[in-house]
Amino acid sequence: MNVNFLRPALALPWLAVAIAIFFRKPLGLEFLDDRWDDSTLTFGGIVALAFVLWNTFRWWAAARKSRADEAFIENPLKPRERNRHFEYNPELDFTRPGGDTSAK
Repeated sequence: MNVNFLRPALALPWLAVAIAIFFRKPLGLEFLDDRWDDSTLTFGGIVALAFVLWNTFRWWAAARKSRADEAFIENPLKPRERNRHFEYNPELDFTRPGGDTSAK
């Protein structure tokens, strides 16, 4: 499975759980109050929000790194273009025999 799809897919159910816990009275989920006390539900909602933030951050960081890698390295096997324009300096031309530095 593609990780770019998996991380948001993991964040969405946790977001639904957090919304259900924090908005249980307007959504008609009062039966949760009968089973657990308010502090337990609040803690569960905070943990669910932490999972949402964690998965969203991991998705964002992976997408950002992927874009940065694509921009930095297009193809590692592609030869690099170098500036081959050099100004001729006869004093540094050691290919001429006998120390002749004059350009002919």
